Amino acid sequence: MAKLEKELQTTRKKHEKMKEKERDLLLQREEKLSKAQEHQKRHTLQLLKRKSEAGLQAMSVEHQTKLEELQKVHSQTLMSITREMYKAELELYDRYQEPLYSAIEKSLQISQTAQMEHLKSLHDREVAELMKRLEVQNKEEMKDLSKKHKDKNELARIKRESHQRLIEQAVAERQRFSSLLEKRKSELNHSI
Repeated sequence: MAKLEKELQTTRKKHEKMKEKERDLLLQREEKLSKAQEHQKRHTLQLLKRKSEAGLQAMSVEHQTKLEELQKVHSQTLMSITREMYKAELELYDRYQEPLYSAIEKSLQISQTAQMEHLKSLHDREVAELMKRLEVQNKEEMKDLSKKHKDKNELARIKRESHQRLIEQAVAERQRFSSLLEKRKSELNHSI
C-alpha cells in the first residue's frame, strides 16, 4: 500500500506541475495579448490623432473576445489534465487492488473448502456414532428377546422384525443427517 500511495503522490505532483505550467502559459498569453492591444492602441492613436470612441470600443470588444477565448481554451486544457490525472489514479488503484482482491478470493475459497471438509468429517463422525449406537441397541434387544422367547421360530421372526425396524431407523437417521449436511453446506455457500 505504501508503494501505491507513493505512485499516487508522484502522479498527482506530475499533474499539478502540468496545471501550473498551463496557468503560467495562460498568464503569459494574457500579458502578451494585453501588450499587443496597448501597442495597437498607441499605434492607432499615433496614426489617427482623433480616434472615435466607437473604434476604441470595437478594439476593446475584440480584445475581450480574444481574452475569453483564451480562458476557454485554458479551462478545457485544465479539464483534460484533470481527467488524465483521475484516469491515471484509477489505473493505479486497479493495478494494486486486483492482486489484493485475488488474494482475498483465494483465501475465501480455501476457507470455504476447509469448512466443507470439516462439515463432511463431522457428518461422517455422527453417522459412525449413530451406527455404533444402533448396533449396541440391537444387541441389547436381541439379548432381551433371547431371554424372553424360548420358541426358536417366534424368536427368529421377532429378530427379523427387530432387524427390519433397526434398518428403517438407521436409514431415517442417515437421511436426517444428510439433509442436515446439505442445509449446512447451502448456508455456508450463501454466507460467502
